[in-house]
Amino acid sequence: MSTATDWAAIAKDVAEYMYGSPNPRLSNSRELRFGRKGSKSLRLETGVLVDFEDDRKGRGVLALIEHTQGLDREGAIEWLCQRGFLSQPDKSHPLRMPRFANGTSNPTGIQRPATTPKDSSESNIPGHQRRVTPQEIITPRFAADGRQTAGWLRIEGAGPARAWLDNKIGGYPSPYPSGLGFVPRGSLEMRRALGRWTEQPGLVGAICAIIAPIDHWMEAAPQHPTPTALAFVGITLEGQQVGESKRTYGRLRDAFFVAGVNLLEKTPLDAVVTGVCEGIADALAINRLEGIPAIAFCSTPHAGRAQDLARFGGVHVYTDVGEGEIQAGALATGINLVAGSTIADIKRPLLGKDAADVATRMERRT
Repeated sequence: MSTATDWAAIAKDVAEYMYGSPNPRLSNSRELRFGRKGSKSLRLETGVLVDFEDDRKGRGVLALIEHTQGLDREGAIEWLCQRGFLSQPDKSHPLRMPRFANGTSNPTGIQRPATTPKDSSESNIPGHQRRVTPQEIITPRFAADGRQTAGWLRIEGAGPARAWLDNKIGGYPSPYPSGLGFVPRGSLEMRRALGRWTEQPGLVGAICAIIAPIDHWMEAAPQHPTPTALAFVGITLEGQQVGESKRTYGRLRDAFFVAGVNLLEKTPLDAVVTGVCEGIADALAINRLEGIPAIAFCSTPHAGRAQDLARFGGVHVYTDVGEGEIQAGALATGINLVAGSTIADIKRPLLGKDAADVATRMERRT
């Protein structure tokens, strides 16, 4: 008979994988804090993680992976198995769930009656309907008169998105990046995927960035590839970010957003110098200011992604002032180890807190 999964023990390893090393100044024997300000917390006894920059909800390991990676329960378990946090699940079980001490995937052993999903196309409760794919979210829908009602809008046709670019990086020259668009709040697909996040006061829609593996970007260049995931930034009519502004949806594993994908067209990766950063706005700023393709993790950069990036001819790892420098250093070191030579270095902003801030300040000076 198998032993019960120790989720509290797994939580520490998962938290360090996702957020880097704990902040020793803010951590103690009961709680680990991550980030310069300790915005992410792990309660060691219970294995509950809280992100104070997000919705402040406490989540166990599986719930955290579902929330941050846009996965269902089975996908979260697969995510943990692929990274060595869990042994491969018992595939003889219909849900492929890990086995608990009582020999079932139910730790209590109590049989729960089957439930019938509600017949509602607008239900926000996961499991009540087929899961929306990232591609469906960006696929336009049209009214009877031919007017687009929802789905992906090019930046040229979305005033709030252009305002966001002005606010965040001081604008972006046309043509706009092919992997960036805008999804209006009225999109049923986005509401099904993100639920109550779309109901925030003032939100009119979301900046939407394509996330896909590097090889997919190369094959599709100069256009964007089919997304394996999407990154959203919720904005107001004036292009300001709403309170709980960021969400990702889909499978982020081995996938990135690329600004300047046209620079990858018909060019071997070992001949390309690229910038690597955390967020969408930073990638756009790096692409605009440096004239190089810029890759955004849409999560905290970590050394586990070094294999993909070591294929480039050169890599500048951009970091925010005072934040993420340990992770950036580990990533650059990992890239150089995999490449067998020094192709990666760290870039720190000199005129602002991050690349996007630098771009905005420079635009205001001109």
